Formats: sequence, C-alpha cells, structure tokens
Amino acid sequence: MNQPSRIVVHHSLTHDGVKADFDAIERYHVDVKRWRAIGYQFVVDGKCRCIAGRAMHEVGAHTIGANRSSVGVCIVGNFDVEPPDIELLTFAARHIAGICHALEIEASSDTLLPHNAFADKSCPGRMFSMPMLVSLVQQELLQP
Repeated sequence: MNQPSRIVVHHSLTHDGVKADFDAIERYHVDVKRWRAIGYQFVVDGKCRCIAGRAMHEVGAHTIGANRSSVGVCIVGNFDVEPPDIELLTFAARHIAGICHALEIEASSDTLLPHNAFADKSCPGRMFSMPMLVSLVQQELLQP
C-alpha cells in the first residue's frame, strides 16, 4: 500500500507522441523491466492530457527508495534538450495541485521533488524548472 507524502516529477526523455508515448513507456516498463505495469501513477503529455497509470494507493516503480511514499508523475518530453512549454507546465501544475489536494500534501520544494533528488540522473531534465513548477502548483492551490 502506497502512503504518499510527496510527488516525484520525471520526464520521459522522448519527443511527444501523445498516447503513443504512454504505450511505449508502459511496454518498456512491462516488457524490458519486467514490472507488472507502468511505474508512474500519471503521465502528462504535450497535448495537455493526463493518463492514469498505477492507482495512487498502489506502490509505484519510478523512484528507488521513494516508491512507497510518493506519487510518480512523468511529463512527456526530453527536457535535457528543451524546456517544457508554459502550456504543458501549467497543465501539469494543475494536475499536480489536484493530487496535492486529494492527498493533503502541501505544495513545497520539500514535497514536490525532481527524480534527480533520489538518483544520479538529470531527470526531469536540465532545462526543467522545479521552482517554476512548485510556484505554479502553489498558485493553482490558491484558486477558488
């Protein structure tokens, strides 16, 4: 049973191919990694859609050492080579704010974390601004 107290943000390292990216990620996780399902709870794509993966109460397979205490959100794109556009970042923030609200998680830099806080990786990308995402999530939570 997952007991999330934080959200870990990832990028797919792919170019946005919409639903095809979710399917490709799921195939990789299941066929190559031999996991039972996609490792993330949510995948956000460049067409501003959020596709559910594992249920929030299920333990993810996205961040070694944090799977039992977090929700994994993968944003489709390779943010090592270009930053996410503001529309995608705003949509992701809106969805992450919803997760924070549902799980009663305060939105801060201590609870919204990049994958690279747990692993020697660039994920969610060298051009991805976690401070901007945290700020956008906080703004979303202030909306009536």
